[in-house]
Amino acid sequence: MPLDLALDTAALALRLLFLAILYYFVYKVARLLSRSLQSPQRQEMPMATLVVVDPGSTPLRPGQEIPVAPVTSMGRSPSNTVVIDDPTVSAEHALLIWDKDGWWLTDRGSLAGTALNGRPVTGPVRVEFGDTIGISGVKLKLVPLVQGTKKGAG
Repeated sequence: MPLDLALDTAALALRLLFLAILYYFVYKVARLLSRSLQSPQRQEMPMATLVVVDPGSTPLRPGQEIPVAPVTSMGRSPSNTVVIDDPTVSAEHALLIWDKDGWWLTDRGSLAGTALNGRPVTGPVRVEFGDTIGISGVKLKLVPLVQGTKKGAG
């Protein structure tokens, strides 16, 4: 009998150990799933528009509002989000991109170049509301959509 009691005790201990390991495993899986389902803190893209400050020699009008998308392409080609009909503007001139850190402007290797607040863009550069993007003779100001009116362009 003492041997049966020892075996029963050992079997009970193994069952309890197995149960503890199983609960620990389920806890770890639930914790992992919980963390992966939580979306990381992302700043939502603010509604914005480009307001034409100076149309240069294009058919754009001063004060005209041009909606922006998370990826806004600018250039002479009709496939761009913002079409700038000027022979000095490259077909695919510049990109204005939103990511979790904000707006970024990149020149796409244009001959005439792209400027931000009058300074040449040589790589990705951060753009804030109120900044002016220069593409050839055209100047566009990035403004929040709620302020995207003709009086917000000045």
